[in-house]
Amino acid sequence: MTGANRDELIQRNPCGSLGIKVTQIPMPNARFSIMPWNANYYPASMKRLPLPVRSKAIEIANALLEQGHDEGKAIRMAIAAAKRWWAGQGGALEEDFYH
Repeated sequence: MTGANRDELIQRNPCGSLGIKVTQIPMPNARFSIMPWNANYYPASMKRLPLPVRSKAIEIANALLEQGHDEGKAIRMAIAAAKRWWAGQGGALEEDFYH
């Protein structure tokens, strides 16, 4: 290995100069790199939703993420759909619920 090639390798793999072999780990698909939400871990925008609406929004948002939607769009679409679902179930809505 020539000096120039070695220097280039060290720049790309700084641990190589220490004798540590670093292998590249393939990045997972974007849809798998986002942690799915659950009852204990959910977006802050769902914090003030009533529990049944929040649960439905979490379910919908996770499904949207699996379909490849980006996180922000999935959250907005899930909250809107969960509110419509709750209203269709005859759920009581507070005055400021749709803010």
